[in-house]
Amino acid sequence: MGRTRQAVKRTTAQKRGEGVLNLDPMSRVGGGFGIRATTDGSQITDAYVSGNFFRGYEKLAAGRDIRDTVPIVSRACGWCGGIHQTTASMALEMATGLRPPPMALVMRNIAQCTETIWVHAAQLATRAGPDYCAPVMAETSPAIWAKAQATAAPNAPVHGYATIADIMEAMTPLTGRYWTETIPAGRRVMEMISLFYGKFPHPSVLLPGTVGIPITWGSFTEYFTRLVASVDYVKQVCALWDDVIDFLYEADERFAELGARPANFLNAGCWDDVRSPYSYETLDENGAARLAPPGVMIDGRIVTNRLSEIHGGIEEHVRHSYYDKERVDIRGGPSLPADHPWFTRNIPRPGPFDPSGRYSWSAAARWKGQVVESTPLGRLWLTALRDDFPPNDFIECTGESIRILVPMNFQPETKVEWKIPNRVNTLERLRADAYGIAFAGLCAAITLLKGFELTRLGEMNSTEPLKLSGDEISGVGLWENGRGINAHWVHAKGNLVQNYQIIGPSTWNASPRDDAGNPGPLEEALMGSPIIEEASDGELTGIDAMRVVHSFDPCMNCADH
Repeated sequence: MGRTRQAVKRTTAQKRGEGVLNLDPMSRVGGGFGIRATTDGSQITDAYVSGNFFRGYEKLAAGRDIRDTVPIVSRACGWCGGIHQTTASMALEMATGLRPPPMALVMRNIAQCTETIWVHAAQLATRAGPDYCAPVMAETSPAIWAKAQATAAPNAPVHGYATIADIMEAMTPLTGRYWTETIPAGRRVMEMISLFYGKFPHPSVLLPGTVGIPITWGSFTEYFTRLVASVDYVKQVCALWDDVIDFLYEADERFAELGARPANFLNAGCWDDVRSPYSYETLDENGAARLAPPGVMIDGRIVTNRLSEIHGGIEEHVRHSYYDKERVDIRGGPSLPADHPWFTRNIPRPGPFDPSGRYSWSAAARWKGQVVESTPLGRLWLTALRDDFPPNDFIECTGESIRILVPMNFQPETKVEWKIPNRVNTLERLRADAYGIAFAGLCAAITLLKGFELTRLGEMNSTEPLKLSGDEISGVGLWENGRGINAHWVHAKGNLVQNYQIIGPSTWNASPRDDAGNPGPLEEALMGSPIIEEASDGELTGIDAMRVVHSFDPCMNCADH
């Protein structure tokens, strides 16, 4: 950890009097990412978030045989390859009128739930957790560190750490117990995904209409065994993050304002009902049947949960991005605004960093002009408010919370409860990641039982052939990864791709200003955030800005694609 601190200090420390924080590049972020912020010494007054490189997967897909696109665009991200491959498959399935058999959807859903588990677990242990580890707290917040050493951890019987300081020691990269225990837990998760996807992060057997791996009772049993082996880790993660978050609120009330912004969320939902159709005409039916529901929330109130309306309101602005926008003519396309991603392509226009002009390789995704974040916090919030969650033995939505029954292993059966917070900020995003592990894990268990049922009924087929006519076709895949919404649009003619568009979760969360000059969600969250660290020798390390950034878990591979 000493080497990490020195690297951060060397590249990001600025004189407090200069009023500038230049965190570029920033570590523990997927892809090239940086922020340039100004501070008055007590808070961040302005911020610009930039994706720093162009990847071009939309361009790589254009002109290719439509059957080649799925394995190509999955490489847009090495963390979220399964999610991109699933979303791309859904876009082609809509375009061709194909629907996978129920068993294929069971396999896909289980693998996707499990991929979400890993995104949350890795985010907390390896990307966000080090911001609160003992060496960082001792250097940047010695007063809080002293309190942590003297504060007993309320959930010690669950996670095994006597004090808050012990938890922070466990968060230390490479040596801390929590950090090191997450690595074998992650290996087990990879094994679980590979039971259905062949390999990960880029599945070898996932194609439109098909999960091409033999499925047996033994496949589900092997998955079940590994899932049960993971449940104690889930209980411990929820408990230790509750302790750390609650302690930080009490230790310094400014943590309540760190990364704060309005309760504006957009989520597409995920984990389909295996009998639900997926076409443009049935988007609302399909969305309503998902275990994690779609929805748009503005100022804490749901304005729509119709997947078709969510899709129809998506905008992609490029005034402050290194792109120009070009109209694409599609015969027989849906009735949508002319500048909707379905009908546009982005043309790369590289240039210098210019805060008043172009400064990011990410576009700025918006919903009907609204600045919304797409994060696990929104997913849990929308789920907690639903009154139609499918009957099951594990998950209950109360309108104010989600109660999740985590089964017994070495530790007893435990009911954990995520409650809708009274604020949206850095710490609540992290708490949602922790409880998101439990939610995704038990959604996997619900789907696993459906797999056993289909096996009992003899519905073992997991392949539906893709049939191509050469006609002009188009479709959209709307799905989510652990970080938030993932959307792919495809337009093809003569079986060749004419246009491909991707908007990942960080195209929303880590976006630059939009055409109206409104900051993106992460920029909003940075602006007004307090400087909590105690500056050493008049220097700031930028740790508070890093905490805000890491709470969104930005992946610029997905954003810049």
